[in-house]
Amino acid sequence: MRHSGMASPRIRVCFTASRGSIVAAALHRILGSRSCSRMMERPTRSTQSTTRLSLESFMVSASDLNVPQAPIRVAVAQTDPRLNDVPHNQNIVRQMTLQAAEQDAKLVVFPECMLTGYCFASRQEGLDNGLDIDGPEIADVIRLAAQTQMHIALGFVEVDRTGATEKLYNTAVLITPQGRVHAYRKVHLPDLGVDRFVDTGDLPITVFDTDIGRIAFSICYEARFPEHSRVLALQGVQLLLHITNLPRIANAVVDVLLPARALENHVFVLSSGRIGLERNYQFLGHSRIFGLQGEILARASGDTVELITADLSPAQADLKTQTIDAQDGKPDPHQFRMFSDRHPELYGLISHSN
Repeated sequence: MRHSGMASPRIRVCFTASRGSIVAAALHRILGSRSCSRMMERPTRSTQSTTRLSLESFMVSASDLNVPQAPIRVAVAQTDPRLNDVPHNQNIVRQMTLQAAEQDAKLVVFPECMLTGYCFASRQEGLDNGLDIDGPEIADVIRLAAQTQMHIALGFVEVDRTGATEKLYNTAVLITPQGRVHAYRKVHLPDLGVDRFVDTGDLPITVFDTDIGRIAFSICYEARFPEHSRVLALQGVQLLLHITNLPRIANAVVDVLLPARALENHVFVLSSGRIGLERNYQFLGHSRIFGLQGEILARASGDTVELITADLSPAQADLKTQTIDAQDGKPDPHQFRMFSDRHPELYGLISHSN
């Protein structure tokens, strides 16, 4: 086990500017009003638009926001699952979740396609071996979350037979101790592994409200799309879970892109990767937990099954404006206003189709 504590933040003042979820969170802490929670509900499909998001701005201090100084512990599991061996992979999830619970973690994150494996050779093989989100395998994880009082995040190849035709998805779920299943289906699909054969995800890119913070998914290749994480940041995500099966050649994703996603959105990024060999694919490992400045809070190796942990305060991700004091080489104080300084009216090209 590798563990990292969290240094005290250098934030003097926060200027909260965003859409409802962040504003409501601040009002809830300041006013203690349950009515504010309605503003934090998950957006529906009808609210997912590419138009400019309205910004509400007000000055509050960190003490006004009552940002928790007592951090929670989060865990990232780096594993070596087997293709088409769900019982073996379930056992790994159970053992490492129990290990994380013993270390007082409130959240454990497993890799992409943890339960099924990733390197399917055809769509039919995926359909034959994929899992039903309402099936016994996910039910087993629900029981485990309740038993350990843990939030458990993991991926699997999903078969959806509820419609007129079978659908195949690369799916991530976040399961709460209360038994709620939050699902996301991968939208950005590379020409690699099972992603060559799955359908484009049909669920909103959205944030899930939980007892430990506002959480969302980015699955593997999606780290290469800054629009994805920015949309989640505008919805108030605090913990961005990057579950992945990165191949060994993809070091730049871990070394460059993931810390950039954390820094540019001022969010915590928890990246869970896998190791080992699957149908001649060699996986990278190097799971990480990144802080709000893109700093590494905890890291795993490239070739070992291990659990890494870090202590962090999710609500600190809401402080989107920071005042940096004068110091050697920078005689004047200054502020970063990453959200209120945006000019969405100039970014229209980003939302155009190819």
